[in-house]
Amino acid sequence: MPPAKVKMTITVDLQVAEYLEGLHRKLVQRMLEERRRPPSFSQFMNDWLSRHISEEMERVD
Repeated sequence: MPPAKVKMTITVDLQVAEYLEGLHRKLVQRMLEERRRPPSFSQFMNDWLSRHISEEMERVD
């Protein structure tokens, strides 16, 4: 069964937003240097949240 897609808005502190934007900028820069297409910020956040939530769920089990 394919994963459900839900659109949501998350409010975070300015420091968290700056941290995540910095991670995305570094990824974009690295991928452009490698001549690869970088993800949009939305796709980056989706991948980042999925990875970290999965890790947390495994840790809790």
